[in-house]
Amino acid sequence: MDSPHILTDVSLAINLTNSAGTPGTAGAQALLAHLQRFDLPSIWMLDDPAEAKTIDFRKLAQDDFELALAVSARTPQRLRSELVTRQNQVRTTFGKEVSAVLGDAQALRSRAALLADFGIRAVISDARDSTAGKPPRLLPCGLWQFDTALSVPQSRGLWSVLPGRRPNVKPLLAAALAGTPQMIVIDLAQLRARELQGCLSLLSEIAAARREQQVRVTKVSDLADALSSRNVVKPQRSILRRAA
Repeated sequence: MDSPHILTDVSLAINLTNSAGTPGTAGAQALLAHLQRFDLPSIWMLDDPAEAKTIDFRKLAQDDFELALAVSARTPQRLRSELVTRQNQVRTTFGKEVSAVLGDAQALRSRAALLADFGIRAVISDARDSTAGKPPRLLPCGLWQFDTALSVPQSRGLWSVLPGRRPNVKPLLAAALAGTPQMIVIDLAQLRARELQGCLSLLSEIAAARREQQVRVTKVSDLADALSSRNVVKPQRSILRRAA
């Protein structure tokens, strides 16, 4: 019997932090158009909700995008105050709740209970090191930590000199062998015009791979919920009860 085909879960994260100004806005609008065209769900990571007001999220289906806040692992009191203020801003501006946070995952682990109180389901690590791309990690209080599998842009020097180094969908398809969820983080503050075109091409490749049922594109919150469901400990049935 053939083994069932395993789809790789891919989540698209657009990092808006430090991207205020015309270049960041122009890049965001180009990404919005592509995401809308291919009906790709995404999560947008904000530093200051007020700076994202110029981005017309109405182009995206309300259920196909979500928002994350960049936070620091400061004292619980300051973190709680920051989340209250900024969640209210997000709710007022975009009519949505915050589903994830971006930051130092190791430090935020100790703040899991506080984050869970605010309905946060995932922590997106801001680390860019050799451990990036490892499988999601279960944190206390049912939260999940996600590391970046592919950062866009990649090494700026290599990308500008070697077109073949532009990100493509092949590593994601290779990950299907293990069924490991993959997170792609697009950093708008680092995108130049050429790199933006490469990024749009990557989204087109991902959309094609989804049509061919090679990958499944999902929101981070949905992926966290799915992982939690898979990790629920099922109660063992008593041998005596089964025998009766």
